[in-house]
Amino acid sequence: MIKIRKLHKHQQRVAQAVICLTALCATGCTQDGNAPDRNESLYQDFDRYIAEYRETTRRLTLPPGTSWGTEPTKPPEPMLYAQGAGSTKAELHWFCSWEKEWISTAGSGPDEARHRVALEQLEKVKELQVYQVALDPAGRALIDKGLEEARRGVATTITSDVAANCV
Repeated sequence: MIKIRKLHKHQQRVAQAVICLTALCATGCTQDGNAPDRNESLYQDFDRYIAEYRETTRRLTLPPGTSWGTEPTKPPEPMLYAQGAGSTKAELHWFCSWEKEWISTAGSGPDEARHRVALEQLEKVKELQVYQVALDPAGRALIDKGLEEARRGVATTITSDVAANCV
């Protein structure tokens, strides 16, 4: 049995963003024979997907002591991936890594400079395709809210996002 509890307003927004991202991921790849649109400009095979992912990981910098982890592996069955899905996967990992860095370095003291750098990095999400293309307006608004709060030193939205979306 699944237990459902009442969510606070910011948790509802995070849940909505998670649903949108889940829908994006679910529609971002499909088995080759079941592609809803065979327009090759919209879809790519695994080799192009992983090349896109790798190019994005080379372009983005993670916080000190953080790694990209295991890269996606080729599925046993042929799949098609939406254009941008490889970049989206890497950019989401990058964003979560910087959110965690911002949270873990909060406060004054020796981590103050790292905390500032983390916020500077988080602000760069607006330049990425995950923000500009992959997220819907509600998802972008949620990120904007988290960044605005972070500038004021408030961790509510970022903490909720990490709990909901970052493994």
